[in-house]
Amino acid sequence: QHKAVIFFATFTFIFGLISIIIGLCSPCFTPNALLCSVALFLTTSCSALADLIFFFAAMRMDTRFVHGTADVYEQRIGYAAIIHLIATIFFLLSLIFSLLAAYLLISSRRTAECCCFITEYQIDYRQEPYAKWR
Repeated sequence: QHKAVIFFATFTFIFGLISIIIGLCSPCFTPNALLCSVALFLTTSCSALADLIFFFAAMRMDTRFVHGTADVYEQRIGYAAIIHLIATIFFLLSLIFSLLAAYLLISSRRTAECCCFITEYQIDYRQEPYAKWR
């Protein structure tokens, strides 16, 4: 179980980085918004699977109760597992917001205007840094 939790936690980190990189390129190339949502879905799925595997492994009877020298001790789930579960909830919220942003970005009529290209409006009405092209 430990290897599966480490595997899914590692791929959560990798897919999270991929979604950040793709999300930064979404305003200039709108299909990247859908790819960002797919990467966030994979991030959320891997994080949720890591949580599920960890909680099921932690609740097993042979690992939950530890026999000491004098008594039997019950192990509890710690703060790190709860914080990871909260992070999974934040991944789910970011997935919902990225789907909404992808819909708004793709359905926008002004997809040609973005931060990567200089448009006529930017040259005419903004002083800096486009003032040198007047």
